[in-house]
Amino acid sequence: MTLEEMLDKTVTDNPNKIAISFKDEDLTYFELQSKINNFASNLSALNVSYGDRVGLLFNNSLEFIISFFAIAKIGAISIPLDIRYKPEELKFISEHCDIKTLITANEFVDKVNKLSNLKNFIVSGLKREDNILSFEKLLEQKSYQDIKRNIKTEDKALYLYTSGSTGKPKGIIRTHRNLINEAENVASTERITDKDNILGVIPLFHSYGLGHCMLTSIKTGATLVLLDRFVPHEVIRIIKTKSISIFPGIPLEE
Repeated sequence: MTLEEMLDKTVTDNPNKIAISFKDEDLTYFELQSKINNFASNLSALNVSYGDRVGLLFNNSLEFIISFFAIAKIGAISIPLDIRYKPEELKFISEHCDIKTLITANEFVDKVNKLSNLKNFIVSGLKREDNILSFEKLLEQKSYQDIKRNIKTEDKALYLYTSGSTGKPKGIIRTHRNLINEAENVASTERITDKDNILGVIPLFHSYGLGHCMLTSIKTGATLVLLDRFVPHEVIRIIKTKSISIFPGIPLEE
């Protein structure tokens, strides 16, 4: 099974179930897949293809999730980037794994606008157009054609870099099979089903947030309630109002 096939199965089983709830927007699994398919088609039209490395620099957002699965659909490889990276760290990773397409939010443009190896620079919430592509325009542009790729379960889907706390960040390769196995293991251990609501406040660019929150919710057909930052009173409100049943978190020390 590939990541696209995992999503396909969930959409078939739960097309009208809310997949992602983020701020004031709720997307069903059918709506989410439609956006992913359309964005994948437009990425393909930009010559993003099998094996290409695509950087993702976002807070938790719908854009991150749509981009991740669109990249997987065309057989390219996602490179989630820590929003806390300094420009020189982003430059190192970009050159180390040969990122040719970067998808990010307008708030991070100044961190990455000096990367010289990019062929495609796609920005959400674009405030200016200096040879930059608008995420929203690519998402809305109706040019969907079914993308047929001979993607295998052992193909690379993700390069995940370490924080680089003891030196330069190091990249870990993860395949479609590896990522799906993680989601299955989490779901089995925690008995997560399509009746659950998962709170996603852990950063999706981190392995814990990506696997435990995003992939597990998609695998099981649960609803992922997404927050872009940890604000205690907002988390408490969301737990109550959204009937959160699964809350992946980390211990905090004062």
